[in-house]
Amino acid sequence: MSLNESHVEQASLTWLGELGYSIAHGPHLAPGELLSERDSFTYVILTTRLRNAVTRLNPAIPDSAREGALRKVLRLDNPAFLANNRAFHKMFRDGGVAKYPGPARPFGVTCSELSVNVNNYRNYGTIQV
Repeated sequence: MSLNESHVEQASLTWLGELGYSIAHGPHLAPGELLSERDSFTYVILTTRLRNAVTRLNPAIPDSAREGALRKVLRLDNPAFLANNRAFHKMFRDGGVAKYPGPARPFGVTCSELSVNVNNYRNYGTIQV
């Protein structure tokens, strides 16, 4: 038996499903379809799913900070395709996409900054994107 793209895809989908990720058939999510999650194929990120995941990962962080993290992920500013891919990968690999002022602590001390995360690597498999 030879290994081909279909075998790798099926194995990957099975593995991700076992980790708790929801699996959807791409054509069902395509623009113009009943379950469409984007207006055009030019949008490679399913924004609603990403927004929901960021909210689940960061429930105690203000909405404005979470939206700031989403803007940073969705609007990479480098005109070079490869540089944008590397920046996107780094954000998901390392987390801490956006920073915001931390809460006040006793005696007037404040935490310098807190991070908004877009991944769940420490507890993978518990989040569905």
